[in-house]
Amino acid sequence: MKVYHTSKQYGIMVLLVTALLSACSSNKGGSDIVPPEAPAGLSGNAISATEAELSWTDNSTTEEGFKIERQQGSGNFTVVGTVSSNITSFRDVNLVTNQTYIYRVASFNDAGQSQGYSNTVTITPNNLPVIATKTATEVSFHYVLSGGSIYSDGGSPVIARGVCWNQSGNPTIALPTKTIDSSGTGSYTSFVSNLTEGASYYIRAYATNANGTSYGQQVQVTADVIDTVVIRGKVWMKYNLNVTRYRNGDRIPVADEFPNWNQASFTTGVQSVNPGVYNIDPKLYGRLYNLYAARDPRGIAPAGWRVAKKSDFANLDSAIASIPNNAGSLKMTGTVHWIAPNSAATNSTGFSAVAAGIRRMDGFFVSDHKNTDYWITDLLPYPNFGSTYFLYHNSSRLEKADREANHLLSIRCVKE
Repeated sequence: MKVYHTSKQYGIMVLLVTALLSACSSNKGGSDIVPPEAPAGLSGNAISATEAELSWTDNSTTEEGFKIERQQGSGNFTVVGTVSSNITSFRDVNLVTNQTYIYRVASFNDAGQSQGYSNTVTITPNNLPVIATKTATEVSFHYVLSGGSIYSDGGSPVIARGVCWNQSGNPTIALPTKTIDSSGTGSYTSFVSNLTEGASYYIRAYATNANGTSYGQQVQVTADVIDTVVIRGKVWMKYNLNVTRYRNGDRIPVADEFPNWNQASFTTGVQSVNPGVYNIDPKLYGRLYNLYAARDPRGIAPAGWRVAKKSDFANLDSAIASIPNNAGSLKMTGTVHWIAPNSAATNSTGFSAVAAGIRRMDGFFVSDHKNTDYWITDLLPYPNFGSTYFLYHNSSRLEKADREANHLLSIRCVKE
């Protein structure tokens, strides 16, 4: 059977199709197109005497691109470039050295440009080095590591570089508290030393060429606090030593960097983390060291401190002699840091000993949660051996033994 449409029906169908096409052309993804949100967080810096680099945060999911505008002096903003959707950086080139430029960024799509702009950023390219300060790492009681990354020499060789620091902010190379770390561009590490425990410092990287000195952003860091306990007139560190550098900044190598670290002929100071316990509380458990690290003349303890000696532990032993089950007064209570039975543990002295284990000369870590050994620095009449004081989980006595020097053990320090 044939179906016929009247002209009236045909007209209605045309109107419906037209309306549908109109709706499709004015919708994208089922919703009306509107201008995108403006980007935010615009930042930038000169990366050479004639170039600037910008970056920003994309605040929209509907932009088709970004428009970068620049103002020079008191002139109007003009478009200096566009980038596609989801690209959030731009490099402006062929700038005039020592001329100030102000930048802003807008987003756009088929509905138009964002109603506003990003924040503005002001950049003045110059012929000084371009440098950034590294975040502080290896934060200790008396030192941290920082440094810088020099991206451009400013058209003239970098003749000095390093970091400077103070406690008030915006340090400069006029201060005595600075490092000099060679020359040239690239990345470098600086040893920031002689800090006061618990104090906050501001650090800036610097680079100097024939035209002057430039600085990176300042970073703030707070030196660790040394927790202490006083027992019979001696001031002890409350926790095991946990440093990776000697007092002068020289690195203490990791034992596994040397295939022969456990041989009797090996006499270099090394350290190691015991993976079985360290991450429970790195500050509490500390690192394990061989005797050569403990005795190294560069000093493994912070300024004003030293590795405990036989006389220090003898004094400690005398202090607890009158306490029933006396060594229990040195051990942390419970079975988190010691396995059962953790005999007579009370930690009544505040010494806070934990079972950090040891690393034997066969390379194995043993006695996690069972015992802890502390090197002392007194010399023995025979080579390649040293003395230790140790605590066991199933004993309430502080005992003394001799071990080969390349065992890796804990260290406690006493204030000088």
